[in-house]
Amino acid sequence: MKKHRGLFYQLYVWKRIFEFEGFLAIVYVLATLVAGLLLPVEAFAFSKLIDAAVKSSQNTTSGNYTFIVFIIAVCFVLLITKLLHNFNDHVSFIFDLRQQNLRDKIASDRLLKVQPHYYEDPIFIKLKSKIDYNLWKISNSLKRDVDLITSFIVSFFTISVFLFYDYKVAFIVLLS
Repeated sequence: MKKHRGLFYQLYVWKRIFEFEGFLAIVYVLATLVAGLLLPVEAFAFSKLIDAAVKSSQNTTSGNYTFIVFIIAVCFVLLITKLLHNFNDHVSFIFDLRQQNLRDKIASDRLLKVQPHYYEDPIFIKLKSKIDYNLWKISNSLKRDVDLITSFIVSFFTISVFLFYDYKVAFIVLLS
């Protein structure tokens, strides 16, 4: 029995996912990427909120009005990020369900083509139970691939923002 492992097998599985539900796979990847990029945005919004609070405490004449406006703006940004996180969770849940449907479809198509006398063979039953037990690893590896790719993109984005801000800060971030 030949085991399919490695990059080519992952590409084959992704090809089957795109054949089965291409638009949802693209939306899933993009939603995961956007959700990963929202974490630095939320950290930036909170840092600006803290800066505005310090600045308004120092300015006694018009600091309270600008601080209230800034709090409303930050709450609006955080509301949008929460909605995008919920959208990512929803798309991820639907993608998981569709992957289960694809696995069931592939398995049932193959099992319907098997002659009935093979179901009496203990070697076949052992292999079938091993496949049934290990099917979840396919979807788990797909989710790990997407998480790995998005983490690289988010890290590159964050480091490039630090690099444009100050090269010394970017160097410290790279060393950490």
